[in-house]
Amino acid sequence: MAKAAINTAWSCDLETGIKMEADAWSMLYGTQDQKKE
Repeated sequence: MAKAAINTAWSCDLETGIKMEADAWSMLYGTQDQKKE
């Protein structure tokens, strides 16, 4: 479902799609980066 939402955002607004994808990566990897520090 998240992938579909991102695809929809890309279709409607490229910047929104990029931001949504960046936020998703931040959620996945941001917590790991914080644990390292």
